[in-house]
Amino acid sequence: MHINSGASGMDRAVLADSGGSQLDTVESPSGGDTISLRASLSSGSTYRVYLVGSNYTSVRSGYGNTAIGPATGMSSLQGYNDGSSSAIWNFDSTESLAPRTSATTIIEWPDPPDLYAWDRALFQRQPDGGTVDVYVEANDGTGWTEIAGPITRGDDIPADPADNVRFRVEFSRPDTSNNPALEAIYRRRVV
Repeated sequence: MHINSGASGMDRAVLADSGGSQLDTVESPSGGDTISLRASLSSGSTYRVYLVGSNYTSVRSGYGNTAIGPATGMSSLQGYNDGSSSAIWNFDSTESLAPRTSATTIIEWPDPPDLYAWDRALFQRQPDGGTVDVYVEANDGTGWTEIAGPITRGDDIPADPADNVRFRVEFSRPDTSNNPALEAIYRRRVV
């Protein structure tokens, strides 16, 4: 993983399971560092990646962003915020080294409190001989439902402003010599 160069004051980077149990940590990372968080992951499980620090400064802005490579074994990679930690938008890229030819990843942020309307989905992808398909999902309080996709860069997000929005990204490649990646993704909103 590459930590965004704008982040600072971190004491550690953490990979945790959905219950908050830490699976791996890297001590004293800095903005701009490339770090490795390693653990045995289970397909269909949710994992959290975050930064923690007493003097931590996040790069969070009005738009969440991240980049996810073929995150094999993960059905969901979430940013996590417990009041002292960051969400995943502080990472410029993540990637998995497992030799699979397809994978699906969910990119999800906390529900923004000051939302007037959803606007556009913006992203950069590098197919590298494979495919990177992006889908929009919305949650109206009863669960996640696909509402659009595969989408192209700049498509509208057709969600009710009361619903939270996330992306599902599907990666495929003809063989392990290709490395499709999602380099950045943003959900733009109107406040």
